Amino acid sequence: MSSKRKIILSVRIFFVLAVLVFGLGAALYFYLPHYLESRIIPQFLAEAGIADFDFKIRRIGILGADLGNLRIGSEQNPALLIRTAQIDYSLKTLYRKEIERIALGGIELYGKFNNGKFSLNGIDLDKVLTKLQSMPPSTSETESALPPIFLRKFDVYNAFFIIKVDDRLQRIPFEINVIPENASYNLLKLTASMYPRGQLIRTEAEIDLKHQKIILNSATDSLDLNRFADLAPAASNLTVSGELDLKATAHFQLAPFKIPSLEATAELQNCKIRLNNLLLQNDRSSNQKEIPIKI
Repeated sequence: MSSKRKIILSVRIFFVLAVLVFGLGAALYFYLPHYLESRIIPQFLAEAGIADFDFKIRRIGILGADLGNLRIGSEQNPALLIRTAQIDYSLKTLYRKEIERIALGGIELYGKFNNGKFSLNGIDLDKVLTKLQSMPPSTSETESALPPIFLRKFDVYNAFFIIKVDDRLQRIPFEINVIPENASYNLLKLTASMYPRGQLIRTEAEIDLKHQKIILNSATDSLDLNRFADLAPAASNLTVSGELDLKATAHFQLAPFKIPSLEATAELQNCKIRLNNLLLQNDRSSNQKEIPIKI
């Protein structure tokens, strides 16, 4: 083959590849956002029993996607707001049928706790859970309706849980990280950090969906109880101060829901708990070193 023919053949191959890449990019840019907005996401939310929602896809390309302004619940009384959703992938990871990361930010989750019952604004949790539990289980991984692309990491950041307890509004920052252990998504590792009143409570969980089990470990170091003093009922004459170190391990069975085991240890230092004329505080040893209260 002459050099001239080789050059012409190379140019044709390059032109075909360029057309394919352009066509793929155009399809992602024009068709995929509409398909997600009109079919995929609405169908998923509807199957979960959520009818009132709104969202906007800002960008979808071959190197990632951005969604924003997702709302579940009414505009006046939302249950969930998500300002931004970043989806990270590349041509290489898409070829391997993988998404590197989905990160949700600027989140506000609204709920209330009243008469011993928790609820989300405008969302019937019992109905949603019943819908999810009624979905037919798959008999094998090949027959299951798993997503064709494997998500390697899921992050939630800059998030706030806004809960109304009786007549008081509490705003609790939190972060969540979830890593699937396999492509069937039945083994998950979850790490969550919550900051009530600026105090860190860290939780790690191993979630086994195949056997419907969760192992949860939670801990906090030197939780300043003075920051929660106003939560005591005004008429109770209860005052609490001091520092709390807490470690807890719990085993959960999801279907049917039960807690087979729960272990917790707590240590109180610099503690003063006063109720009317009753005072509970740390004792001191013979060398005047404070003895922690252990539970």
